[in-house]
Amino acid sequence: MYQFGFDLQNDARKIFNEKDKYINFPINDSIYQLENDLKFLNKVYNILFDIYMDLIYYGKHKSYYDNFAVTYNETELLIDSGYVLFDLDDLYVSTIDGKAKRNWLYDSEIISMKDSVVKQKNKIKDRINEINVKVGISIALLR
Repeated sequence: MYQFGFDLQNDARKIFNEKDKYINFPINDSIYQLENDLKFLNKVYNILFDIYMDLIYYGKHKSYYDNFAVTYNETELLIDSGYVLFDLDDLYVSTIDGKAKRNWLYDSEIISMKDSVVKQKNKIKDRINEINVKVGISIALLR
């Protein structure tokens, strides 16, 4: 749990400005590295959960968000989110097309990132299981 909202907003900004760093990294054969990657992804998942718990409905300001979404091709994200957003206050993330910055995250964007993290975690868990099975078979064959 975050003591200050700014810390959560700062972590959110880092994650969404550097998405590839958080979900697209190579899966290797080192159990130690795989377990560290899994711990890292668990932390990211927990941050995304905390972000999700802080979402707010911004339907009162529909015209502002509608205009912004149309201008920067984010209409689908806005519609999918139903004007439910995470406010970053004075911190910014890039728009989908990279032409501007905004100080909020869309609900659907957060869900998509969470799903990507879960997929990456499952790949790592599968790789750990595969390595453990290979080791088990090798030990069994030594007898």
